Amino acid sequence: MRVGAIPYYFDKKNKLHMLFMIPSNPKFGGPMPQIAKGKVDPGENYEQTMIREIEEELGLVRDKFQDFYMVWDNSRSGDYFTDIIVYAIKIDKDVKLNKPCYETEKVIWMREDKIKNFRKEQMSLLSEVIKEIKNRDAII
Repeated sequence: MRVGAIPYYFDKKNKLHMLFMIPSNPKFGGPMPQIAKGKVDPGENYEQTMIREIEEELGLVRDKFQDFYMVWDNSRSGDYFTDIIVYAIKIDKDVKLNKPCYETEKVIWMREDKIKNFRKEQMSLLSEVIKEIKNRDAII
């Protein structure tokens, strides 16, 4: 099982901005932006894995979250991503990030309507996660 997370905020025009990582080495998923994620280590639960992975791959620490919630789980039968749990993490747009680990070449913000050159294997998952975030948290 893998656990990932998408930190996000809404701007003043209600546009969703999300934080992704670009791997430093193609063996970590290729050169395109992607969801920060990793395998559950022995003794960890899903939330602990999520917190560890976003600190390692994005440089975002737990005390910078406003809120977090699961937006994708492995119960969605028939979907390609049956071995991943994804959390959405609401953060302030001005959050300061620490330096990520060696697996990350770059951390990048992307606005929902400007997503391009994203890891194609994750696009369908990302589309569903965006809907979940907007249904729960968009400003009307």
